[in-house]
Amino acid sequence: METNISNERSAQLKNEAMTRMRWRLWFAFRDSKYDQFKHVHKGKTYPHYANIKKYCLRHWGKEIKDMGYNELTNRISIVSKWKD
Repeated sequence: METNISNERSAQLKNEAMTRMRWRLWFAFRDSKYDQFKHVHKGKTYPHYANIKKYCLRHWGKEIKDMGYNELTNRISIVSKWKD
């Protein structure tokens, strides 16, 4: 059975996939061994968005929102290796 997806739906699915990839990178930073990327609030650990943004701009020259799919995949694999 063949499924036809409209151009609008295709763009929407791609946008949703990119959003998920960006969040994966944010949380890969949070789960790394470096405390500078973590923010603890009421006992829960969140990504420290400002520090992560500074790191990305300084070392990679881009913010997470400006990265493409392949670049996000590459960065996620790098940051995921930073675990204890």
